[in-house]
Amino acid sequence: MDRRANLEIVYTYLLHALAGFLNALTIMAFGKMTGVMTGNMSSMIILGFAGEKHAALVLLFYVFCYFLGSMIVGFLSQFHISHQVRDLDFFGFHLLFAALFTLFWFLTDSIVLSISVVAVRLGMQNAFPLPSRHKRIRTTSMTGLLTEIGILMGGLLRGSHLVNIRSLTFNILYLLTFFLGTSISALIHYKTHFSVLLVGIVLELLAAAFCYRLSSIEQDE
Repeated sequence: MDRRANLEIVYTYLLHALAGFLNALTIMAFGKMTGVMTGNMSSMIILGFAGEKHAALVLLFYVFCYFLGSMIVGFLSQFHISHQVRDLDFFGFHLLFAALFTLFWFLTDSIVLSISVVAVRLGMQNAFPLPSRHKRIRTTSMTGLLTEIGILMGGLLRGSHLVNIRSLTFNILYLLTFFLGTSISALIHYKTHFSVLLVGIVLELLAAAFCYRLSSIEQDE
């Protein structure tokens, strides 16, 4: 496997870690999940029937923002473009949201807008087409990943020769990386004097730098 392919795998792990970090950040800072929308959609319906229409509409707005992020990627993304262009797209994505996070987290007082910008960002990330494999890997929601790991491990315990050990290993590592990102976010928030919001912006800038470097590496170096 060439150097570029290895770095693309690293980037996939980086996305899982960022998803864990950002989802934990919004839970701790704003009291809302942004990496998945299942709970928000259920709560939205429950609140609606409970007569709390404003709270239900706010959750509906978060769900729409996540959905909007996926729509944006579906509108803009193409599989048949150069790796360099795709890497520069990812560079711009991380740079843009580092700027938006700075604007909405530190320059405005609106919690709704602060959560919404993260929901759009994670909705976009979860829809990303990865450049090397021409497919999309869900990097913000771990429910499907946990299900896949369970299926593969069940087959392995039964002694099935059809279980892809490499796929199982990758999926377990993706899950652990998500946990790592979540743990780092919680550790910073509860055990240090650093601002978890500021660290989130720094991580976006580092991810942007990684993608910019990746864009300069040829496919078969």
